[in-house]
Amino acid sequence: MYYCILIRSSWNSYIMLSKEAVDEFQFWLKNLESMNEKGAPLSKVRDKDVRQIEVFCDASDSGYGGHLTISSKDEQKEYEWYGIWNECESRQSSTWRELETVERILDNSVDLVKSNSVEVNSDNKNVPHILKE
Repeated sequence: MYYCILIRSSWNSYIMLSKEAVDEFQFWLKNLESMNEKGAPLSKVRDKDVRQIEVFCDASDSGYGGHLTISSKDEQKEYEWYGIWNECESRQSSTWRELETVERILDNSVDLVKSNSVEVNSDNKNVPHILKE
């Protein structure tokens, strides 16, 4: 299927599907829901079952704070954490302190976020890059 997309003459042109591409589509149509054994069948997922989880955090050389938001179509729950660093922690890099803040928030909310994707928002540009790896 990917090859069929690559060989088209322009973005606006039609895609000529090969037999292999059609076979791949048929495979996914037949098997997608059965491959999702740990979750709900895709046809039965409702808007209220979809949750967005976000962490907002900030750390300074003296302490940290974080905010966890869990939103669905029907409700929104919010949680806050904050604390101070010990002497050794306060001497760590700003990236370390920011990542440690994220870890402490998630460690304290494992039951709330487990089996979900979490979007992390930080003013430290290294944090999202490190978390993706």
